[in-house]
Amino acid sequence: MKFNDIIAMTAMSTGLVKMYMDFEKSNEVDVKLKNSVIFGIVITMTWFIYYTNEYGLSHFTGYTLLSILLQLYILKKIMEKEKA
Repeated sequence: MKFNDIIAMTAMSTGLVKMYMDFEKSNEVDVKLKNSVIFGIVITMTWFIYYTNEYGLSHFTGYTLLSILLQLYILKKIMEKEKA
């Protein structure tokens, strides 16, 4: 295994742990973060489209798609809090 592969695996693993932690705390998210979450979704989707068009499907596109789904879930939770 190459050193760059180890770095990539470490970064992706750390990111997945962080996403899981964010998912666990999604009920505690503040409504004030709505604009930041929307902005994050736009940026992540833009990156996903670019990367998919440039390099095709890979583990990175799957990772990015998972991130988009988590952000959409958090946005759903924020919108539910706004209605309550």
